[in-house]
Amino acid sequence: MRRRLSAGGDLVYLSERKLRQLALDLKVRTGSFDGKIVVGGEAGLDAGVPSVGQVSAKGSVQASYSDPAARQKAVARQLDAVVAKLGGDRIPNLESGDDGIREGKWFRFHRQLRFGIGHADAIPDFKALIVVDEQPMSINSSTPGLLMNGSVAHVLDPYATEEMRSAPGSRSGSSSDHLFIWLDEARRVLEEDPGADLGRLGSRYFDENLPPRNTNRAMEMYGGFAREGPADPPVFPRLLNGGPCEGVAQVSFVAVNTTDTLVMASPLFIRVRALPESRGRWWRRSSL
Repeated sequence: MRRRLSAGGDLVYLSERKLRQLALDLKVRTGSFDGKIVVGGEAGLDAGVPSVGQVSAKGSVQASYSDPAARQKAVARQLDAVVAKLGGDRIPNLESGDDGIREGKWFRFHRQLRFGIGHADAIPDFKALIVVDEQPMSINSSTPGLLMNGSVAHVLDPYATEEMRSAPGSRSGSSSDHLFIWLDEARRVLEEDPGADLGRLGSRYFDENLPPRNTNRAMEMYGGFAREGPADPPVFPRLLNGGPCEGVAQVSFVAVNTTDTLVMASPLFIRVRALPESRGRWWRRSSL
């Protein structure tokens, strides 16, 4: 029996907007509601966050899922159904070096990660959630490095805190502003349209003649956010329980040089296998 990718553990991050859009695209029928919804006749209805399925009824039917636990279970069921439609265990695995990890494609990952708020080097007000390898990849590593760009709004309780939301953010020191902003724009586009052509995505902040997906800049950004050493402490904190994270993400850019490979991506979900006693605040601002 195959293990469901979203079963068990703590969900740390979930893009419900991307989940809703995928469910629509993949024709996943689920029932989950916020508040009360009245459906009359036999018409279909998009029931709102996080429901994307259709509800039909004869006469008048009221559906109410105000219980947070019931809502969480409904979202989990929807996530299971969407991941299964995407391929389930057949989704390419980043750790196994599977083929198919290319721009716009989906992949699975399972590794130690750090979470934090980053900002574009020259534009401190432009911030994003950065998820990066806990230990930077070694030179000539056979396993690709991973850096994901997300939204703070998609971090779930109890991991979302006011301290995290209001954090000023850390810079990578790579002067990769164009790439940083492009990655956040790519994330927004992919959440609205998972099949979007990222090759046509420019940046309104910079000269469109300067290609944002530059391998050298990508490697510099990764090195800045994933750095760790006696003279360069980690930029971001690790989860309190130190457990490995797993999830499914969509490739934004694959940077390949003569020795290494780096995958930049937009996550659908990230979860950590956490012990019950380890639940609680994970965010702690690291000093630079």
